[in-house]
Amino acid sequence: MNTVSRTDSSIRWIPASIARHPALLAAACISVGVFLGDALDMSSVSILVAAVVLGFVGLVGSQSLVLTTRVVGMLAVCGALVTLGAWRITVTNSGRPSSSLTELIASERQVNLFARVDGVPYQKSSGWRLPLRLLSVKTPNGNQPLDSRVLLTSIPSLRGLQFGDYIRFDGRVFAPSTQRNPGGFDYAEYLHRQGFDATVRPQSPLSKWPQDMHWSLYNIADPVRQWIRETFAKSLDDDPQALLVGLILGDTDRLPKPVYNAFRESGTSHLLAVSGANVWLVVGMILLPMYAFSVPRWPRTIVAMVVIVFFSFLTRNEPSVVRASLMVALILAGRLLWRPVAPVNAVGAAALIILLLSPSQLFRPGFQLSFAAVIGIIVVVGRVEPKLRGVWRTRLGYTVVLFFVASLAATVATAPISAWHFGTVPVAGLVSNLLMVPLAGMTAHLGLLLLPLQAVTSTGTKALALGINYLLRFSTRIAEFFADMSWATLSWPSPSLLILAHLVLVAVLFLNWRHRYNWFRPFVFYVCISLTVFAALRYTNPTSPVASISLLDTGRQRVAVLSSSAGSAAGIIDDPGLDDEIDQWIVQPFLRYKIGEPKLDTWTSWRRLDGVPTFQTNGSIIRIQEWKRLFTHDDLDTLGRPHIWADLWPTDSSDILMIRDLPPMPLHQLLAAARTMLRSATIIIPSQAKVDWIREVIDRSRPTNVVLYGRPRFGQDPAETLAFWRLRFPDVEFYSSAEHGGITLDILPGRVNLTRTVSSRPDSFE
Repeated sequence: MNTVSRTDSSIRWIPASIARHPALLAAACISVGVFLGDALDMSSVSILVAAVVLGFVGLVGSQSLVLTTRVVGMLAVCGALVTLGAWRITVTNSGRPSSSLTELIASERQVNLFARVDGVPYQKSSGWRLPLRLLSVKTPNGNQPLDSRVLLTSIPSLRGLQFGDYIRFDGRVFAPSTQRNPGGFDYAEYLHRQGFDATVRPQSPLSKWPQDMHWSLYNIADPVRQWIRETFAKSLDDDPQALLVGLILGDTDRLPKPVYNAFRESGTSHLLAVSGANVWLVVGMILLPMYAFSVPRWPRTIVAMVVIVFFSFLTRNEPSVVRASLMVALILAGRLLWRPVAPVNAVGAAALIILLLSPSQLFRPGFQLSFAAVIGIIVVVGRVEPKLRGVWRTRLGYTVVLFFVASLAATVATAPISAWHFGTVPVAGLVSNLLMVPLAGMTAHLGLLLLPLQAVTSTGTKALALGINYLLRFSTRIAEFFADMSWATLSWPSPSLLILAHLVLVAVLFLNWRHRYNWFRPFVFYVCISLTVFAALRYTNPTSPVASISLLDTGRQRVAVLSSSAGSAAGIIDDPGLDDEIDQWIVQPFLRYKIGEPKLDTWTSWRRLDGVPTFQTNGSIIRIQEWKRLFTHDDLDTLGRPHIWADLWPTDSSDILMIRDLPPMPLHQLLAAARTMLRSATIIIPSQAKVDWIREVIDRSRPTNVVLYGRPRFGQDPAETLAFWRLRFPDVEFYSSAEHGGITLDILPGRVNLTRTVSSRPDSFE
């Protein structure tokens, strides 16, 4: 029998880097379990039983003297952690939303609600938003109990509401919208990950009731946050004070959108998300005076940990600040007990605590980016820093190079996550962070100094505020300068899991190139397998389309995007004069996922313009003017221009007729202008048209495919509308942009292939 001594350190069936960081291994297992539990439909009871059984087997087996049994025991422990993570996310997702709330949403009527404030309010352009716990709804038969967490939106004034207050008001409960277009924002998923089941819009003033005995640090932190805002507002200009609040508290609600976009595209948006630098800044301001007055170690450490907890609540417990606060608290606790804490193990312990308390945080981009960045910095800097000491003699050169290495490590570590969620990678941060991070740190120090100084001297406050104003405006100009660079962001739409796995393996091989194991042989195997896989994928991948028309679901408006696989795009939007930011929130995310183009440079109005520039494709040139434009007489257009009602795009074997709007003329006059459409055709019809009008179009043209474009009339269900038309015309294929979340017509050489999305991922077209 293969038995070993417990003290034999030569047996290393687990890599030493993992064995030294058990918290990181536990966090990884919990993460896998949360992912599997969210993807699979399993019973929480069976998962809990499996976790208990695996945990017992692992506890017994890991104590054995037999090597094989110890290995099985440790694997059972890992399995127990995986099932524990699956159980936590299953319990979190179970029973949400409740049946009573679902019935309330389906009723689509105004009701009287009784609720309790269940979080911190925050301000948006449309008004304040407030987390609530719905307790009951008033019905003719009395109050019906509820127990759901919702988000109250569009509140013009809060009137001193705080955590634990009871309120009563009239309002409507809405189901948040899901992802309606490829690459679009899934608001329902976003709210679900934050613990909300629905949104509520108030229809009457909020009546405040006496506060219950509920108490929270939010009741102290929220007035302090408001005091900081008001203090900065007294001394600083509007834009600088909003930026300073973002640097110190991570609150960007009032930051102008162009300024925020400049920081995002320059790769410095992490400065506006509270992280480890902010936590260490606050801890340093607390510890330095206590060091100066020789305060004993135990009191100063306990005070610092209390301040860390309060600062986390002050910044609304965002994932980055919770991670940083837990790491700093663990390091301080280790120093208090004279036990050194490995930074990587502290990261793992922080992730483990967060996932056990709130497992849905795993799916939030902020959580993923924060932990990926800090792990990348710790691992890479830990490998590079000892080698830099012997190369750079000057302290300034050593600091600059080490900071550049840390920025590079964070950019590389977060690149796959940024590409997966946003379709781009900010590479300008490699250079901009060298200037922006020290500048932001100095500005944050001065901003915190401004708070007590304002109560002492007005002259010193004005002088300091003048300098802070200048530094903040200078920081904004630096961010705008780097954001305007052509190489500021790298487009990486829809990265496949295969590519990401290869990149992770490359990073592991690169970091372990001088490992005691022979790395050359697995590297050769990896290269050979990669070349084989990519060759097979390229051989089996169908020919990419020359161009495609994408009909996006935007509600009442209608948007079409003409794009090519080469990366160029032209947009056609219905009435672009409305300030609804439809290009930023709908079109740009779609283009990032589909063709990697983050901006639309060419817009064609449906109502106000009739000229379109040339459209470049991969291998050919398509001029949009080749579309046959069908319009009425000039005297029918109130804008003084020919009003274009439809476009006809002829191809080699079929045609596409896109009817943009409902013309005020006989239908046969419009169809007579499209007499060239004699072959199998695809007709795009607005869903808002009357039933008789749509039926006449189909009867006269007899198309092969019909796309119902936009939302149906009078709030009708898109699925029921589709079923009606499929029953009426069984020989015609019907599709709906509102039902399928975006329709794509791929214009291939010699044919038109109509496809529809059946997945939330834009690269899954069938």
